[in-house]
Amino acid sequence: MINYFKGSFVEILKDTKNKIVLIMEVNQIGYEIQITSKLEEKLSNKKSDYIQVFIHLQTREDSQILYGFINKLEQELFRQLININGIGAQLSITLLNTLGSEKLIKAVCSGNVKMLSESPGVGKKTAERIILELNSKLLKLIEAFEIKVELHSCNSSENTLEDITSSLLLLGYDREGVDRVTVYLKNNQFLSKQINTEELLRTAITWLSDNSH
Repeated sequence: MINYFKGSFVEILKDTKNKIVLIMEVNQIGYEIQITSKLEEKLSNKKSDYIQVFIHLQTREDSQILYGFINKLEQELFRQLININGIGAQLSITLLNTLGSEKLIKAVCSGNVKMLSESPGVGKKTAERIILELNSKLLKLIEAFEIKVELHSCNSSENTLEDITSSLLLLGYDREGVDRVTVYLKNNQFLSKQINTEELLRTAITWLSDNSH
């Protein structure tokens, strides 16, 4: 797998779909790389034509596409996002362009559906899915890149959520309802209020009863 390119800056273009495309020369080969707006901003203020770009290569049956990022944090977040069902490369790029890496991480850790929904193409259900699937995977990134975020949101609260999820499923609630109530608990900061698991479970059951269809 390609991790990064070092080479010469040639130019930046925008295609018909407004994607930002970097032309970069590496070992006398010119590469087309779709990049984030943060990287575009950095390159527009560059002091040298020699640049480093962090890369993700996406291979399809009929094509190979290169994506470029300003740093490893952006690169790793992109890779985590595209592994979520229904979140493709273009939506992942849009999320990074709209929120930036750290704001995106904080939105996921705090269960902030509204903030994630600021990104074009991200509705409430998509935002909830991103929170549910990405939250538990962010701790290593937060520690590795020393991001200032309340770690309990992406760490110890996960054990509590797992306990509540397991209990609700054992009680016969369906997975969709359980997923919705876990987002509700996080979005309303219940996990940061030091409420014990039994009280949280009662809160979850009450919410499910009030919001059943």
